Amino acid sequence: MGKSQGTQPDSSSIQLANDPIFHLEIHQDLWADKFNLKPDKEQQFEAFIKQLWDVGKPWAEFVLGTIYQFLYDNGGTVRELLKPLQLTPKEEALWERTLPSSTAFKLGRTLGGGAAIVQGIVEFLTGSVAEAGGGGLCLTGIACPGGVVAIAAGTILQVHGGSTAIFSAGEEGKLLRDLLSPNRMESSINGSEELAKELGVSSGEIERALDVIPPGKIRQLYRELDPELFEQLLGKDEKVIHDVSRELDLVGDNTAAIDGIETTLRSKKINAQELKNVFSELVKFSERFQGRVSGEFAYRFGRANASELDTIGAGGEIKTAEDLLEGRTPLGSIRELDGIPENITPKGEAIQEYTTPDFLVTEANGVTRLAEVKTPTGSVSKNNIDGNLRDAISSIKGSNKNPTEKAYIRLDYRQAAPTNWTGDEIVRAVNGRMVRVDKTTGIKGTDVVEFVEFLYKDTAGQAQKLVLQVQNGKLVILP
Repeated sequence: MGKSQGTQPDSSSIQLANDPIFHLEIHQDLWADKFNLKPDKEQQFEAFIKQLWDVGKPWAEFVLGTIYQFLYDNGGTVRELLKPLQLTPKEEALWERTLPSSTAFKLGRTLGGGAAIVQGIVEFLTGSVAEAGGGGLCLTGIACPGGVVAIAAGTILQVHGGSTAIFSAGEEGKLLRDLLSPNRMESSINGSEELAKELGVSSGEIERALDVIPPGKIRQLYRELDPELFEQLLGKDEKVIHDVSRELDLVGDNTAAIDGIETTLRSKKINAQELKNVFSELVKFSERFQGRVSGEFAYRFGRANASELDTIGAGGEIKTAEDLLEGRTPLGSIRELDGIPENITPKGEAIQEYTTPDFLVTEANGVTRLAEVKTPTGSVSKNNIDGNLRDAISSIKGSNKNPTEKAYIRLDYRQAAPTNWTGDEIVRAVNGRMVRVDKTTGIKGTDVVEFVEFLYKDTAGQAQKLVLQVQNGKLVILP
């Protein structure tokens, strides 16, 4: 146990002499060795600390402070303290830079008790039948994320709360009481000036962001976004800051979704008002279908809202996504929808030489198929239908996905002029392309496609729909 436990804390302020130099020594199993933890208990404890940092930062800082003091008194270093957490380089640099200035961390160092706190938390985790894996933590019988905070607070109270001397001491006693009182103690780097220094931006930008999201969410933006985009975002409308933060919560660690958010923020063709609309609509969509959508949707909403981009095409993709998720297509009820990113440059410009299908659909029975949407604005004609089907088939054929079933294509002509074509004429035109062997690819459309949905307006301006399915090598109209 650390030396600090045997000394009476200064009653007026937290005094820490001889702050250690940050060394580069790395000992992966330091926690296990120093606290005599078995591998499974070490994994649970490390997952616990990472989750506590995300949901109850002052508690995490305090616990790390007690551990740090124990290790420092026994020859440990800050870098060694953090290494078992297997942080990303960016996270490690952030934690190492900010921990020493944290009030809660300093309080933990002053009060000590690291060994007792670690063992107490491990006992709590064991008693709660904790399951840790992949960096996550779930506690049976204890609500997450509140469970980790409750365990931390309970252990701190068990180790230090019974000490009348400490609890009645001046500044330390007040800080300990604040720590154990929800929403009382904030990290010392939650203020705008300190947070701005931590993240390398102006305090004015931080103050604007703090009006709509808490410090932890600002740090999340910093961790998730490209550094340049992070700083640009802080200069945008507060509603955009709030909605981007919310969308990052909803998409989790989905790389394609985060990349789409960054592409949208980076685009020079989406103006300020359009950007507000983009993320407002995106958050509503993600909340509405939470748990059923993944992948890239942000830039689709960007294209749909930006007058300089593909409003009709992207709008058709979003409408199709909603119809798929609500069971309004030939595929019926589906389980999940993955938005496949467009092949675009970092500036958000489409690379025309190579296209991808729009979605990967997982149906209710678990089978998967690709979905491609075309929204022509030209009139319904043989050449127009032929060209759009050719492009759709090419996208499907070129995909690196491996669906279990043949694809679904939607041709949505509702933005085009009304047509006097009959259903039979449309079917003949569709079949003309679908049963023909493409000279470039050597395949027929019917080799890779099962359903074609054709939406259009008749001469009276009424919306019409034909659903075609491949049967015996050609497409026929379904009832």
